Amino acid sequence: MNPEHDTGRAGVHETAAIADAAAARALSWLVLLGIDLDEPGLPEVERPRSSTPNDLLEGVRDDSESLGFARRLLEAVMGTSDAFAAALNLRDMSRDLPSNMPVVERIAVRAGGLASLGLPWAVLPVARKWLRERVSHLVLTAKLSEIAEGVISTVEVRDALRDRSPEHTTVALSGVRLLGNAGAESEVQRLITLAKLDEVTHLSVDVNRLATPSMNGAWALDSDAQTGSARLRELLNVAQAHGTAVTLESSDYRSALLAPQLLIQALSATGDGADLSQVSAGVSLPAELPESLQAAQALMQFSRVRTKNGGTPLEVVIGVAGLTAREQIHSILSGHAVSTLDTAAEQSAQLLRVLKALLLAGDSVRAVVASEDVHLLAAATVLAQAAGQHITLQLRAGVAAELEAAAREHGFAVRHRLPLVPAKEFSAAASYLIALAAETSRTDSVLVRTRALLAGEPGQFAAGTLRLREALQSATQLAPESHRVQHREVEWSDDARDTTAYYRAPTELHRIDTGGLTAAVLGLTRAHSGAITMEVLGDMLRVPTISATGFANEPDTDPSRFDNRSWARSLLARAKRSDIGVAGAQQASERGEELSEGSGDSSGEDHGELLGRALVAGESWRDLRATERGTAVARLALGIAAARDQLFEVLAAESGAPAPVIDADVSGAVDAARYLGQLGAGLGAVRGARFDADRMILVVADAGVPLAERAEAVCAALATGAAVTLVAHQSVARSSSVLLDELRANGVPDGVVNLVVGVDHVALATLIAADVRVDRAIVIGHRDTARDMLRRRPDLRIEGRFRVPGVTVISQSADPQLAARHALVSAFGTHHASADTARVLVLLGAAARSQSIRGALVDAIESMDIGHSARPGDGDALAFELGPLPEPPSAAGLRALAQLDAGEQWLVKPKRLDKQGLLWRPGIRTGLSRDSRFWNDAVGVPVIGLLAAHTIDDAISLTNRLGGGGVAALEANDPGETLPWLEHVRAAAISLGRPTTHTRVERQPVGGWGEAAMGAELLAGGPSRLLTLGSWSAYEGTASSTLHLRGLRPEVRVLIEVAQASLDYPSFDRVRRAALSDTLAWRTGLGKAEDVSGLGVERNLLRHRPVSTHLRLAESAPIAELIRVVCAGLVAGAPMTVSTGVVLPPEVSEFLAMQGITVSLERDDAWLERVSVSGPGDAESPAARVRLIGGDRVRTAEWLGGLGDVALFAQPVTMAGPVELLAFVREQSVSICAHRHDLAMLPAGVGGYIAELQGQASR
Repeated sequence: MNPEHDTGRAGVHETAAIADAAAARALSWLVLLGIDLDEPGLPEVERPRSSTPNDLLEGVRDDSESLGFARRLLEAVMGTSDAFAAALNLRDMSRDLPSNMPVVERIAVRAGGLASLGLPWAVLPVARKWLRERVSHLVLTAKLSEIAEGVISTVEVRDALRDRSPEHTTVALSGVRLLGNAGAESEVQRLITLAKLDEVTHLSVDVNRLATPSMNGAWALDSDAQTGSARLRELLNVAQAHGTAVTLESSDYRSALLAPQLLIQALSATGDGADLSQVSAGVSLPAELPESLQAAQALMQFSRVRTKNGGTPLEVVIGVAGLTAREQIHSILSGHAVSTLDTAAEQSAQLLRVLKALLLAGDSVRAVVASEDVHLLAAATVLAQAAGQHITLQLRAGVAAELEAAAREHGFAVRHRLPLVPAKEFSAAASYLIALAAETSRTDSVLVRTRALLAGEPGQFAAGTLRLREALQSATQLAPESHRVQHREVEWSDDARDTTAYYRAPTELHRIDTGGLTAAVLGLTRAHSGAITMEVLGDMLRVPTISATGFANEPDTDPSRFDNRSWARSLLARAKRSDIGVAGAQQASERGEELSEGSGDSSGEDHGELLGRALVAGESWRDLRATERGTAVARLALGIAAARDQLFEVLAAESGAPAPVIDADVSGAVDAARYLGQLGAGLGAVRGARFDADRMILVVADAGVPLAERAEAVCAALATGAAVTLVAHQSVARSSSVLLDELRANGVPDGVVNLVVGVDHVALATLIAADVRVDRAIVIGHRDTARDMLRRRPDLRIEGRFRVPGVTVISQSADPQLAARHALVSAFGTHHASADTARVLVLLGAAARSQSIRGALVDAIESMDIGHSARPGDGDALAFELGPLPEPPSAAGLRALAQLDAGEQWLVKPKRLDKQGLLWRPGIRTGLSRDSRFWNDAVGVPVIGLLAAHTIDDAISLTNRLGGGGVAALEANDPGETLPWLEHVRAAAISLGRPTTHTRVERQPVGGWGEAAMGAELLAGGPSRLLTLGSWSAYEGTASSTLHLRGLRPEVRVLIEVAQASLDYPSFDRVRRAALSDTLAWRTGLGKAEDVSGLGVERNLLRHRPVSTHLRLAESAPIAELIRVVCAGLVAGAPMTVSTGVVLPPEVSEFLAMQGITVSLERDDAWLERVSVSGPGDAESPAARVRLIGGDRVRTAEWLGGLGDVALFAQPVTMAGPVELLAFVREQSVSICAHRHDLAMLPAGVGGYIAELQGQASR
């Protein structure tokens, strides 16, 4: 006999016996309720109902249309604090009521919708009261506000709880999102007030309301545990005195990891002298997390010691907490593995597995099982009795009252969890109720199955028994390990090569299931019948997600792992004394000094020698085929990824930025190299043109420019085939040296990339740029740097991205707290010098009067942890949310930080935190006008300027005037606000419902328009990034044997037809084929608002907006080239003006006039004189671009003034649509949050807007 075989058979028999006993018990509960499972349909007996007759969720399961109604109603009445916005929502919702809604209710809702616009402040309270009554069995809403200092009114709470069997009720306090310490302290006082009530016997506390999440998220877990445990200890002290049990619960993965640690620290602390050995306390563990078993074991071990010393046992609640949808969204966006178990069966098995472990602990732990699954609850009681233990069952209030009554009737301890929402924060219940409605609508959910079983539907009991058997059997298998396996310390170690911790690029397949697939997120959609249904939106997504182009973003470090936080701590500790990059930076500084002095002795060199050597070294690099060079650049990504620890260390030492900002910076550099290699490989595949690489590109990085932006610029130049000289400010010298060392070590030939650092880096860059062998410059930082270079050499091609204020608009239709959080992340969630920041805040309509928004902003800023991550002092280096400035503020910056002008006030006054003037607590300034000097002074310093706007048109006007054309964000849910804003805001990167920061390559390309950019305004991280970083020459290819004009736009076809008489056949054929290339490029790429990332929970579109362009045909240029370029402008729909040095055929002139295109005939010199005075274009249509056809590019650039205000396109005319169209369009990145309440959900009206954009290319 095989002993293992016998043991296995015994386990199977034991599992079967438990399943049989559980099925019998479940059946006995149903029999008690009068449910005859042998008869189909509903039983003919009276029994308790799970909901009141007018339950808001009643009918959702049977009529999917009701789910959409429930969601819209909840958002209409609860989703905003503004009465008028709520009135608009209620009116729109009242026009589309579910068909199964009772007549009386239909009349009431429609009457409310009609009256709401006339009397919004009167109707809204009535509507909310009506809704509160409809959900009163699910959520308790009561006044819980301070009526005097330190005194909180609890009359309504006590009255309501007396009617709900307090001894069987766990009160779970909820409320609006908390952003800072003041909110958390206020929450503690409310919890203490509840703990003192006789009517509250069990109190459930969300960890996130004790340890509010900062911008650092899980990076701050350790300090959050200390802060939260101190607050929890204060609560537990009161709870012990009043005999109230306190349970910590989780609402996300971070809080689930934090809860056990927080409780153990709170109970272990002794500093205040309080003895908490007799307090009843516990933790609710999410059964969907693999880590729940390990957490239970840690709690059991602690509780054993506690009870052995005479203390009260800990209570451990195990149940499915509903984290899966939220964690799937997080994984799709972050690239981290989904933390939760994949299926409901696995989660049930984990629940049973943890329960068995808890029961083995005996009396040292009190076990509670939270579920509405009849079979699972029955199995829990069977397992407990077999172990000789008592357990408690917990259900959600109002969900399955019959089941609760039956289990209690059979002698089991049962309680229900009742959310308590303060009346003034009623909107906080929306997410819970919508999640409940969504669960009710899913046929495979536990709630639906339980209701079907209680309704006596045939086959439900047998199916439930089968699921239980499978779960019990699965629970006997080895427990799953954490899905989060990233381990920075060992990911490049040979010892880890065959383990899940070994590094793999995000496009590689993982060797284990936990790193692979995640089910697509659930969302609301309309079926063919028009009914709203709950469905899986999109295909199964692999994590990290791979875009339609084959690109995947590099996942940041996963801070939820203790190993990764320890890795980061060790690097930050080393950074204080680190000398990484010092030698390279010193050599670059010495080189800069020699160049500045123009030394010609044997020990020095001038800039000509430096460039000469680089050009010679770059020849072999330039001669590589585009595919070979692209592969080499993409390979650099691996080198940068492997050097993450060195780069992390040097960036901390150099910048002192927060850990998550540094880590994201390195990921951005990895992404840039990988993506640009992919783009570079395609430069040789453009039909109709040949790419000619520049020989030398100068990259200039001003103070504090993030590593990712420097890496992107350098790798972009390398991907085109150019040699690179990087001139860097001293504040970024060390990290620049390390970056270039890594590039050389991973395949870039020696001498191709060079670093120069100077005390006056702008003067140094200007000196080098004056050499005509420098073909182009990429300037990152200040516009003045680029202007200084152009004054020295006006013909220099410059591509620039500059710091500008950036704008966030918050509407009254937005969630106030979430909007405030996004505004702060946009302002301070990245490097000070990043061009992604938005520090102009516009409050729209009633939002300008909202105390909740202002209060949230003040609380968050005053609670912000600020410090130098490499020199933390007494602070936690991983908790810092904002680091030092890269250099002391200028006089203008100090004005913005310290000096108020007439009528201005501080909502929060900035506070200087160090002697050098680098560390500042941010401020918020109010009372500003659109003409205040503050907007220019404040660029790059940590202060927000706050403005009010009455209408969305006012908000758009302020954004376009003050934002500078870089980034803009809108927080709103009203299509009357979102749609005009999306259409009319002028900025290169716009965000709806998300911050302007935390951008990723390809998903959210970045750049600038207007003051935020110089040159072609193509976005970094976008598909056209490399197309203007070199020259193009015509490549005609094979002439066509056909003469068709099919597929062309009517106006393009007419132009070619009218011009045909004045063209010879080769010219006609080139124009015709070029126009077809334009049309193909427009319809398949540039004209489509494509979302290649395909995330589902976020819509990332790249659109091309027409820009006014002036065409100049030189005296020596052929007319055919003008016709070809005009065709491109017509395809792009761009406003055009034409200046020609050649008389055009009358029929062509007549056609241009019919199209509204002004034509002027002037000689080359006359044209240059005119544009130098009045600018290109005409008075009615000033042009932002000049497309020069023939003529002298250098002379034209000099006459245009050399200030970079007009982009000059002067390459030879080609037949390539993707090249020629770029002169007529600006790229705009549009990123839209497409999830809400943990469901995939676009803001109202936006889906139709996106569809219209995507359909424009085909017209």
